[in-house]
Amino acid sequence: MSRFGSVFSFVLILAITCCVSSTARACIPVGGTEPPCSAYWKADAVFSGRIIDTSKVAAEPNERFEKMLLHFSVEQPYRGVEGAEVDVTSTMGTECDTKFQHGERWLVYARRSIAGRLEVWMRTTLLSRADEDLLYIQSLSQATTDSAIVGAVYDYPYTPWEGIRIRVAGSGVTHYTYTDKEGRFRVPLVKPGKYAVRATFPPKATATGFRQPSRIREDKNRTVVEYEEEVQTGRCGYVQFLVFKPRNNTARL
Repeated sequence: MSRFGSVFSFVLILAITCCVSSTARACIPVGGTEPPCSAYWKADAVFSGRIIDTSKVAAEPNERFEKMLLHFSVEQPYRGVEGAEVDVTSTMGTECDTKFQHGERWLVYARRSIAGRLEVWMRTTLLSRADEDLLYIQSLSQATTDSAIVGAVYDYPYTPWEGIRIRVAGSGVTHYTYTDKEGRFRVPLVKPGKYAVRATFPPKATATGFRQPSRIREDKNRTVVEYEEEVQTGRCGYVQFLVFKPRNNTARL
């Protein structure tokens, strides 16, 4: 196995361990969470609703943890929901538990399990904190959403990395930008299509994450990591770079 392949396997194991540990103090998604322009389309269901009942349910076969069954009164169905009420499960007993209370109003992103249950997904948030998500969802009906490449760069696992040069090329155009203080970048695109998203790092930086890059190139001056991403009309492609930063090297490339 290559050095990069070994690192990818290590990170996957580490992240799983992090999310099931009962002794850790807090849950921080590795590299943050996807923006709504990406998460909305990956979710099997998106809706806003009020919790009208909760109960414990047994774990599905081969699962280690119990589930909390959340019974919602649907206020606004956006994607993949029919009917006035819906059940969604949430895992209990991990550091990533979200605390749900009877009567609360939530914007729910859900993925469907192998057994067919809807399960709470990471971007789920209290409705009072969902302004960014609701603004994006509203833009869909108004046909004001542009295609874009958005992403983030983190010094693994949680530290935003400012000043990383990003190159986005495809559909006959090339864009350049740099990550901001939150490690984020955004490149608006005129045309949907396939793009190569490249980040240039200092030498001896080590790429990692859940998704294998399409290309990694190293020399004495820099490390280049590239992903391929396809963008559809009105949606964004989301690319996350997780990198072990070489210490004592803060050069802007």
